[in-house]
Amino acid sequence: MRAAVVLLLLLGSAPSCREADDGRVRERTAQLATCADAIERAGAAAPGEQTPALAAGCGAACPGLADWLTARAQPRPAAEVLTAGTSTAAARLIAGCFPACAQRLGAAPDGHQTWATTAAACGADLGLPADRPDLASSDWLVLTAVARWLDASARAGVSDPQLVERLVGVSERAVFRLPPPAAPGLPVTRHRRAPRAASTVALTSGAAGAFAQARLHGGKVELVAPAAPPPAAAVLVLAAADAPLAALLDVVRRSPAPQLELAVAGATTGAHPVVLERLTTQVAAPTLELGATSFAIRGFGDDRVTDRAHLAEELDHFAAINAPVRALELLAHDGATVAELAFVMDAAWDARVEALLIPEPEAP
Repeated sequence: MRAAVVLLLLLGSAPSCREADDGRVRERTAQLATCADAIERAGAAAPGEQTPALAAGCGAACPGLADWLTARAQPRPAAEVLTAGTSTAAARLIAGCFPACAQRLGAAPDGHQTWATTAAACGADLGLPADRPDLASSDWLVLTAVARWLDASARAGVSDPQLVERLVGVSERAVFRLPPPAAPGLPVTRHRRAPRAASTVALTSGAAGAFAQARLHGGKVELVAPAAPPPAAAVLVLAAADAPLAALLDVVRRSPAPQLELAVAGATTGAHPVVLERLTTQVAAPTLELGATSFAIRGFGDDRVTDRAHLAEELDHFAAINAPVRALELLAHDGATVAELAFVMDAAWDARVEALLIPEPEAP
């Protein structure tokens, strides 16, 4: 008898199935509301900051989003920066959000797969259009994971009838720019970031193209027609590492864009954080002379000549003594290549220099 009374008391104090269901609905509603706010913020964020903002606010979609954010915040080994393999962060994103794909790839999040092999093995799992395997990237995976979760969660039911309408509205308005696919032959570098440019131009052909754009729609990632870039918007230049630097500098001089970014190698094409600008009569800056066997830094009465092994150290010291040094005028020998420019840009960024200024060629 006493045992029966205890059992009744325990049953009476336990939440009913309906109460548990209501709790899950309230939790789901709160998660979706937080994600709706994140979609709105991410849509207005700068390129390169959009998907991290989305992953941070919509982390309930799958564990891989938090794993990706944590891993990408860690310093990357130099070897990882210089290879075309997907990063360890991307591998964790796949493992935590697309487990079937992770199993197909071998389940080990070691970061050695390329996006091309990942797309070939898991295109359908990742929601990639059959004719666009080049879209595979961390950005695409984050968008796909969130889109699928939003659709499934909304169908499961929410406690706020207006929330679903809000999710549809913010998803329609938020446009996400996708990174350009990896391009062969680009220069390697210690530093890279998501391109801020509005379009790309290929050094060899001069053909310009807009970045692919997408939005969340109906549980999928939907490609949308990119808007035409403003006439004076920055441009990302795709140039092979062995291309003559003179050809690239000519593109800078002829471009109507106030700034150009140099495309650099990676799992997807990135941009070097140091930008290229035309030298104007209003700008006065120290010079960095890229010679065939040496480098000369001149300005502020603090001239110095150095070699490749010591350029970063000398430039950093020069910039610290004469701070602030935001820009350097670049002078280069006739046989210089784009790879040499990338090396100089690495040293410049280490010295907190933001731009290299390109003067008009000297008259013959």
